Amino acid sequence: MSEQVNFLPDKLWLMLKKLLQDTDLDRVTVKNLCTEAKIHRATFYRYFSDILALLEYGLKKELSDSLNHIIDDKGSVSSFKSFFKSCYDLKEIALNIQETKYHSIIRDIKLDFVQAYIKQSFEEEDVLSHQILIHFYTTGFIGLVDLFFTNSSLDIDSFSADMSCIYQHIHDDFNTHLRHK
Repeated sequence: MSEQVNFLPDKLWLMLKKLLQDTDLDRVTVKNLCTEAKIHRATFYRYFSDILALLEYGLKKELSDSLNHIIDDKGSVSSFKSFFKSCYDLKEIALNIQETKYHSIIRDIKLDFVQAYIKQSFEEEDVLSHQILIHFYTTGFIGLVDLFFTNSSLDIDSFSADMSCIYQHIHDDFNTHLRHK
């Protein structure tokens, strides 16, 4: 690993990403992960109950960094470009997960996590009255990310510009029409 990581869960996440570049998730075991990371299995279990718990930790970490940047930068083209570049780095991993029985579990992790971020855009009293809208935005965003993963002909620059435009329209539409009902 080229990155110097001191926090053990982050080190384990980097090792899992490395293993998933060449191996399906079905074939990754705690034993081979610990052997590669040069740690005892008991140390792994101090932080995570299984490989899926580590995967959930890592995906949430990757998503939170990227989504925070998009939200802080108000959906700029550069924030989406940065997000899709980090997604591109995870593309091989995602493809190795997609072909396994864990694909639906990973989709649920993404769905719950992205939905929590989208809910942050709403006032607390608006969340219940806009559940359909929140779900629509969440599934739409995840669908576009899935499209990015599966369509190799998409250009990051134009796709980022399109996503930024969609983000701005949704943001403007929400602020002008929905917030005042």
